[in-house]
Amino acid sequence: MFWLESNIQRLGFWDTPENRELVTQHLQQVVQTPDNVVEQVKSSWEIMPDGTRRFVSAEIYGR
Repeated sequence: MFWLESNIQRLGFWDTPENRELVTQHLQQVVQTPDNVVEQVKSSWEIMPDGTRRFVSAEIYGR
């Protein structure tokens, strides 16, 4: 298990479409907060043979 995946699961977030959407919406909202130093977040996901997705990377661009 990857470090990020195990830490996210420890917080109670499993790899489901609903949780992926929740995390995506949160990251999009954080970027729009006026006092945030992050301007943009890009993420990459790998589609596994069974159709699930695996988080691969995130690029965070600051001011």
